[in-house]
Amino acid sequence: MVNAGARVPTVARRLVRSTDQVDVLVELFDATVDGDEVTPAAPGEVDVRLSGPDNVNVVSVVVQEADPDVADPDLRWVDAGTTVLTRSGTTDEAVHEGRVAVGPTGTERRIVVEDAEPGTIEADGARVEATSVAYREVIPIPAAW
Repeated sequence: MVNAGARVPTVARRLVRSTDQVDVLVELFDATVDGDEVTPAAPGEVDVRLSGPDNVNVVSVVVQEADPDVADPDLRWVDAGTTVLTRSGTTDEAVHEGRVAVGPTGTERRIVVEDAEPGTIEADGARVEATSVAYREVIPIPAAW
């Protein structure tokens, strides 16, 4: 059943990793699509949704922009902003979602989706609360988005 008030994305990029049951969905709403050409209604924004089982994790999305002065394709990325997604659901069926500002169109950008799981570690002989990265995915953002 579809919620009558639910927004339907025009364009979506989905990445499903069955080994760890994580589903990452990056959506663009209210866009015009003509063949391979995508023109967003609200340039510079995407909706990110991550779903799957978790342990009350915290999911953040880091927007990175390429530094044109750095030639190395792995080292040229500069953080431009971070958004923590809103979590809902249970540990069996959690959903993390939010709108992420990805900067101006026409620039080389990507998002890094990072899922941090709570736990404890030993530090100076005592157990302390900490987080560790359970999942990280790098997703290029098309120039038109």
